[in-house]
Amino acid sequence: MARDTRSALLDAGSALFLEKGYSSVGLNEILEKAGAPKGSFYHYFESKEDFACAIVRRGSECFRETLTRRLTDPERSPLERLQFHFDAQIDHMKSLNFNQCCFFLKLGTEMAATSKLMKETLDEVLEGWLSIIADCIREGQENGSISTLHSAKELAGVLHNLWEGASLSAQIQHDAKPLVAAAAFMQKTLAAR
Repeated sequence: MARDTRSALLDAGSALFLEKGYSSVGLNEILEKAGAPKGSFYHYFESKEDFACAIVRRGSECFRETLTRRLTDPERSPLERLQFHFDAQIDHMKSLNFNQCCFFLKLGTEMAATSKLMKETLDEVLEGWLSIIADCIREGQENGSISTLHSAKELAGVLHNLWEGASLSAQIQHDAKPLVAAAAFMQKTLAAR
């Protein structure tokens, strides 16, 4: 039962934070949406800030599993894996009509400048994601299919920044064009010449 209450709180907070943002959501609203008793929140979380970090960690772990599965698929070349991943992300954002797409982007832009705990959480999450992307790029560099002009770590960072910027533009424009352009640029930039 304890796990169910914690999960219900995280589910409720996730939905509310994506819809309204961190600052606009109060604890009572989270408790009400979760159907949880008033005293339960502080049984599981030290603060609202700790709660938001738990939401990011949970969401990022799910994404990390997806990223790992996509970028280690032995049936595809490293470059094909990256393209498949970005195409799947485009489809996902389209399915959400470019709304409420990313905890990392949503809570990061709102909280990272004012919350040391959130910044540390986001840094940890990003480091994990970049490591998976860099491993895929490195494999492609080793087999000659991906350019070695830059290190795998540098390329992973640039790809992530390019994608986050394109994701923000896609959400603002409610259009996949920035994402499609970013994916095409990624293919041209990474392909060995």
